[in-house]
Amino acid sequence: MCQYDFISKAQFTSKNEFLEESKDIAEDLFKKYCINCNGKEFYFAEIEFYYYNDNSEELKVKWNENTYPRECQAGDIFYHLSGMDICFNSKLPQNFKEKEDCYGGGILIRSIVEIDTNGNKIVTVGPLTCANKMLNACKGKCMPKLRISKKLNYTPNPQKTFRYLGKTDFDLIEKGENRDGNLKLAFYDSGINKDSWNKARSSYYEKRIMRVK
Repeated sequence: MCQYDFISKAQFTSKNEFLEESKDIAEDLFKKYCINCNGKEFYFAEIEFYYYNDNSEELKVKWNENTYPRECQAGDIFYHLSGMDICFNSKLPQNFKEKEDCYGGGILIRSIVEIDTNGNKIVTVGPLTCANKMLNACKGKCMPKLRISKKLNYTPNPQKTFRYLGKTDFDLIEKGENRDGNLKLAFYDSGINKDSWNKARSSYYEKRIMRVK
């Protein structure tokens, strides 16, 4: 049996079906899986789901600007301009918006957790930052791979969350303001304690702001 059976469904045909499935997928990823990089395990802290299907108007309209072209199998790791994805079965050639019978997408890794030698949780925030960290951990000997964890040593509590795009979004979310615009996609985090999140996210957005200036 394929170890990625939980994401190997051929196609999702409606937004509701996809969002319902995403809950179970998130639960499995957080509680059983890791990205293995040369023997080092990185655990999921925040993930974001994308999916496109031209046979479903709501999936086609909602995700057509957000899904990168790819032709991948479930569980493949896919690199793109925004970071690193775990793929669904995907048939999305470069010009997929002009073709028929195209479907697929992935799960963007937005934040990761690693455990240091003292058992401390180190949170890394930001899709490209995460991708670079995992690639560097491979030390040129291999590529990052989705694997069932052999030593999952933190207890996540997956929960629905919002998409963090920048300082303005960060401030709005901290104030508890509604972000309906981002509910069209599925976002989950692992329920890491608030202090750890705030420290990691504040540092990340501070660096982003400095780069913009």
